[in-house]
Amino acid sequence: MEKPSITAPANVTVNTDPGKCTTAVANVNLGTPETSDNCGVQAPTNDALANFGATGFPKGTSTVHWQVKDTSGNPSNVASQTVTVEDHEKPIVTCSVAQGSLSPPNHDLVNVGLAITATDNCEVASVQTFVYADEDDEMATGDGTHSPDAKNAAAGTLVLRSERRGDADGRVYVIVILATDGSGNVGSSCCTVTVARDQSAKSQQSVSGQAAGAQAQCAAFAAHAQGLGSIPAGFFVVGDGPTIGPKQ
Repeated sequence: MEKPSITAPANVTVNTDPGKCTTAVANVNLGTPETSDNCGVQAPTNDALANFGATGFPKGTSTVHWQVKDTSGNPSNVASQTVTVEDHEKPIVTCSVAQGSLSPPNHDLVNVGLAITATDNCEVASVQTFVYADEDDEMATGDGTHSPDAKNAAAGTLVLRSERRGDADGRVYVIVILATDGSGNVGSSCCTVTVARDQSAKSQQSVSGQAAGAQAQCAAFAAHAQGLGSIPAGFFVVGDGPTIGPKQ
Protein backbone atom coordinates (compact mmCIF):
# COMPACT_ATOMS: atom_id res chain seq x y z
CA MET A 1 0.00 0.00 0.00
CA GLU A 2 3.00 2.29 -0.30
CA LYS A 3 2.34 5.32 -2.52
CA PRO A 4 4.72 6.14 -5.36
CA SER A 5 6.36 9.55 -5.40
CA ILE A 6 6.34 12.06 -8.24
CA THR A 7 8.18 15.31 -8.95
CA ALA A 8 6.73 17.46 -11.75
CA PRO A 9 8.93 18.58 -14.63
CA ALA A 10 10.43 22.07 -14.56
CA ASN A 11 8.09 24.98 -15.22
CA VAL A 12 7.81 25.97 -18.87
CA THR A 13 7.70 29.37 -20.61
CA VAL A 14 6.58 29.54 -24.25
CA ASN A 15 5.40 32.11 -26.80
CA THR A 16 1.89 32.37 -28.16
CA ASP A 17 1.33 30.55 -31.43
CA PRO A 18 1.53 32.87 -34.48
CA GLY A 19 -1.64 34.91 -34.85
CA LYS A 20 -3.16 33.52 -31.65
CA CYS A 21 -3.35 34.51 -27.99
CA THR A 22 -2.87 30.88 -26.92
CA THR A 23 -0.43 28.02 -27.41
CA ALA A 24 -1.64 24.58 -28.45
CA VAL A 25 -0.87 21.80 -25.97
CA ALA A 26 0.84 19.88 -28.74
CA ASN A 27 3.30 22.75 -29.19
CA VAL A 28 4.46 22.69 -25.57
CA ASN A 29 7.14 20.26 -24.43
CA LEU A 30 6.05 19.59 -20.87
CA GLY A 31 8.90 17.22 -20.14
CA THR A 32 8.81 14.08 -18.02
CA PRO A 33 8.28 13.89 -14.27
CA GLU A 34 10.56 11.99 -11.92
CA THR A 35 8.85 9.01 -10.29
CA SER A 36 9.81 6.26 -7.88
CA ASP A 37 8.19 3.40 -6.02
CA ASN A 38 9.20 0.41 -3.93
CA CYS A 39 7.86 -1.92 -6.62
CA GLY A 40 7.29 -0.12 -9.93
CA VAL A 41 5.17 2.55 -11.58
CA GLN A 42 2.82 2.88 -14.49
CA ALA A 43 3.15 5.71 -17.02
CA PRO A 44 2.57 9.13 -15.40
CA THR A 45 -0.41 11.20 -16.51
CA ASN A 46 -1.37 14.87 -16.54
CA ASP A 47 -4.50 16.93 -17.13
CA ALA A 48 -3.12 19.24 -19.86
CA LEU A 49 -5.22 17.78 -22.68
CA ALA A 50 -8.33 17.52 -20.52
CA ASN A 51 -8.14 21.15 -19.42
CA PHE A 52 -6.45 22.88 -22.36
CA GLY A 53 -6.70 20.52 -25.33
CA ALA A 54 -9.67 22.32 -26.86
CA THR A 55 -8.56 25.87 -26.20
CA GLY A 56 -4.79 25.79 -25.82
CA PHE A 57 -2.85 27.32 -22.96
CA PRO A 58 -3.97 30.96 -22.63
CA LYS A 59 -1.63 33.92 -22.29
CA GLY A 60 -0.48 34.05 -18.71
CA THR A 61 0.26 31.21 -16.29
CA SER A 62 -1.63 27.93 -16.17
CA THR A 63 -1.11 24.88 -13.97
CA VAL A 64 -0.69 21.30 -15.13
CA HIS A 65 -1.25 18.54 -12.55
CA TRP A 66 0.75 15.31 -12.71
CA GLN A 67 0.09 11.98 -11.03
CA VAL A 68 1.39 8.43 -11.25
CA LYS A 69 0.18 5.05 -10.03
CA ASP A 70 2.32 2.13 -9.03
CA THR A 71 1.84 -1.35 -10.45
CA SER A 72 -0.63 -2.10 -7.64
CA GLY A 73 -2.77 0.91 -8.55
CA ASN A 74 -1.76 3.11 -5.62
CA PRO A 75 -1.85 6.78 -6.69
CA SER A 76 0.81 9.31 -5.88
CA ASN A 77 0.19 12.77 -4.55
CA VAL A 78 -0.46 15.42 -7.20
CA ALA A 79 2.55 17.40 -8.44
CA SER A 80 2.10 20.79 -10.11
CA GLN A 81 3.89 22.37 -13.05
CA THR A 82 3.25 25.83 -14.47
CA VAL A 83 3.09 26.77 -18.14
CA THR A 84 3.60 30.49 -18.80
CA VAL A 85 2.54 31.78 -22.20
CA GLU A 86 4.06 35.10 -23.27
CA ASP A 87 2.93 37.32 -26.14
CA HIS A 88 5.74 38.86 -28.17
CA GLU A 89 3.73 39.50 -31.35
CA LYS A 90 3.39 43.15 -32.40
CA PRO A 91 0.05 44.66 -33.40
CA ILE A 92 -0.49 45.13 -37.13
CA VAL A 93 -1.15 48.78 -37.97
CA THR A 94 -2.11 50.63 -41.13
CA CYS A 95 -2.91 54.27 -41.75
CA SER A 96 -4.18 56.22 -44.73
CA VAL A 97 -5.37 59.74 -45.48
CA ALA A 98 -8.16 60.95 -47.73
CA GLN A 99 -6.30 64.24 -48.36
CA GLY A 100 -2.74 63.34 -49.31
CA SER A 101 -1.89 66.81 -50.57
CA LEU A 102 -3.12 70.19 -49.38
CA SER A 103 -3.72 73.21 -51.58
CA PRO A 104 -3.83 76.17 -51.74
CA PRO A 105 -1.34 77.14 -48.98
CA ASN A 106 -3.81 79.52 -47.33
CA HIS A 107 -3.01 78.56 -43.69
CA ASP A 108 -6.33 76.76 -43.20
CA LEU A 109 -6.46 73.73 -40.90
CA VAL A 110 -7.78 70.86 -43.03
CA ASN A 111 -9.19 67.54 -41.89
CA VAL A 112 -7.03 65.08 -43.83
CA GLY A 113 -9.36 62.11 -43.30
CA LEU A 114 -6.96 59.99 -41.27
CA ALA A 115 -8.02 56.34 -41.11
CA ILE A 116 -6.35 53.80 -38.81
CA THR A 117 -6.64 50.04 -38.41
CA ALA A 118 -4.92 48.22 -35.56
CA THR A 119 -5.28 44.49 -34.89
CA ASP A 120 -3.45 42.11 -32.59
CA ASN A 121 -3.35 38.40 -31.83
CA CYS A 122 -4.46 39.22 -28.27
CA GLU A 123 -5.72 42.78 -27.79
CA VAL A 124 -4.88 46.35 -28.72
CA ALA A 125 -4.52 48.37 -25.53
CA SER A 126 -3.87 51.82 -27.00
CA VAL A 127 -3.47 53.69 -30.29
CA GLN A 128 -1.50 56.94 -30.44
CA THR A 129 -0.98 59.45 -33.25
CA PHE A 130 2.12 61.62 -33.65
CA VAL A 131 2.78 64.26 -36.31
CA TYR A 132 6.13 65.41 -37.71
CA ALA A 133 7.04 67.77 -40.55
CA ASP A 134 10.11 69.12 -42.29
CA GLU A 135 8.97 72.61 -41.27
CA ASP A 136 8.21 73.48 -37.67
CA ASP A 137 4.93 74.96 -36.40
CA GLU A 138 6.35 78.46 -36.58
CA MET A 139 9.56 79.43 -38.30
CA ALA A 140 11.43 82.71 -38.43
CA THR A 141 10.65 83.34 -42.08
CA GLY A 142 8.65 82.05 -44.95
CA ASP A 143 5.60 80.13 -43.66
CA GLY A 144 3.37 82.92 -42.41
CA THR A 145 2.31 83.61 -38.85
CA HIS A 146 0.06 80.70 -37.96
CA SER A 147 0.54 77.95 -35.39
CA PRO A 148 0.10 75.18 -34.34
CA ASP A 149 0.13 73.25 -37.60
CA ALA A 150 -1.53 70.05 -36.35
CA LYS A 151 -4.49 69.52 -34.04
CA ASN A 152 -6.83 66.75 -32.86
CA ALA A 153 -4.33 63.98 -33.59
CA ALA A 154 -6.57 60.93 -33.95
CA ALA A 155 -8.44 58.97 -36.60
CA GLY A 156 -11.12 61.04 -38.30
CA THR A 157 -10.23 64.26 -36.49
CA LEU A 158 -6.63 65.11 -37.38
CA VAL A 159 -6.28 68.53 -39.01
CA LEU A 160 -3.09 69.81 -40.65
CA ARG A 161 -2.31 73.33 -41.74
CA SER A 162 -2.22 73.97 -45.46
CA GLU A 163 0.92 76.07 -45.57
CA ARG A 164 4.59 75.86 -46.52
CA ARG A 165 7.54 78.15 -46.65
CA GLY A 166 7.49 80.21 -49.82
CA ASP A 167 11.28 80.13 -50.00
CA ALA A 168 11.64 76.33 -49.72
CA ASP A 169 10.72 73.20 -51.69
CA GLY A 170 7.38 72.28 -50.12
CA ARG A 171 6.30 70.73 -46.84
CA VAL A 172 6.00 67.06 -45.90
CA TYR A 173 3.94 65.94 -42.90
CA VAL A 174 4.62 62.46 -41.51
CA ILE A 175 1.83 60.92 -39.44
CA VAL A 176 3.03 58.13 -37.17
CA ILE A 177 0.63 55.63 -35.61
CA LEU A 178 1.69 53.49 -32.65
CA ALA A 179 -0.49 50.63 -31.44
CA THR A 180 0.43 48.93 -28.16
CA ASP A 181 -0.96 45.61 -26.97
CA GLY A 182 -1.53 44.42 -23.43
CA SER A 183 1.95 42.90 -23.26
CA GLY A 184 3.69 46.11 -24.28
CA ASN A 185 4.46 45.09 -27.87
CA VAL A 186 4.32 48.07 -30.22
CA GLY A 187 3.38 48.09 -33.90
CA SER A 188 3.66 51.16 -36.10
CA SER A 189 2.70 52.64 -39.43
CA CYS A 190 3.29 55.95 -41.21
CA CYS A 191 1.48 57.97 -43.85
CA THR A 192 2.31 61.34 -45.38
CA VAL A 193 0.60 64.57 -46.41
CA THR A 194 2.29 67.15 -48.61
CA VAL A 195 1.97 70.87 -49.33
CA ALA A 196 3.72 71.68 -52.60
CA ARG A 197 5.45 75.01 -53.08
CA ASP A 198 3.17 75.63 -56.05
CA GLN A 199 1.06 73.65 -58.47
CA SER A 200 3.72 73.21 -61.15
CA ALA A 201 4.59 69.65 -62.17
CA LYS A 202 8.15 70.21 -60.97
CA SER A 203 7.05 71.26 -57.49
CA GLN A 204 4.57 68.42 -57.23
CA GLN A 205 7.20 65.89 -58.27
CA SER A 206 9.71 67.34 -55.83
CA VAL A 207 7.45 67.16 -52.79
CA SER A 208 6.26 63.67 -53.73
CA GLY A 209 9.86 62.50 -53.81
CA GLN A 210 10.47 64.04 -50.41
CA ALA A 211 7.40 62.27 -49.04
CA ALA A 212 8.63 58.92 -50.36
CA GLY A 213 11.98 59.51 -48.66
CA ALA A 214 10.26 60.35 -45.39
CA GLN A 215 8.04 57.28 -45.66
CA ALA A 216 11.15 55.14 -45.98
CA GLN A 217 12.26 56.47 -42.59
CA CYS A 218 9.06 55.33 -40.88
CA ALA A 219 10.90 53.04 -38.44
CA ALA A 220 13.04 55.96 -37.26
CA PHE A 221 10.00 58.19 -36.74
CA ALA A 222 8.24 55.38 -34.85
CA ALA A 223 11.29 54.85 -32.64
CA HIS A 224 11.36 58.57 -31.78
CA ALA A 225 7.65 58.51 -30.98
CA GLN A 226 8.43 55.75 -28.45
CA GLY A 227 11.30 57.74 -26.98
CA LEU A 228 13.84 55.29 -28.38
CA GLY A 229 15.70 57.37 -30.96
CA SER A 230 16.20 60.69 -32.68
CA ILE A 231 13.93 62.39 -35.20
CA PRO A 232 15.30 62.02 -38.74
CA ALA A 233 17.40 65.03 -39.66
CA GLY A 234 15.46 68.06 -40.85
CA PHE A 235 12.15 67.10 -39.21
CA PHE A 236 10.28 68.54 -36.24
CA VAL A 237 7.44 67.54 -33.95
CA VAL A 238 4.46 69.65 -35.02
CA GLY A 239 1.27 70.45 -33.19
CA ASP A 240 3.10 71.58 -30.08
CA GLY A 241 3.70 75.18 -31.15
CA PRO A 242 2.14 78.33 -29.68
CA THR A 243 -1.29 79.54 -30.74
CA ILE A 244 -0.64 82.22 -33.35
CA GLY A 245 -2.93 83.64 -36.03
CA PRO A 246 -6.67 83.77 -36.54
CA LYS A 247 -7.10 80.39 -38.29
CA GLN A 248 -7.52 78.05 -35.36
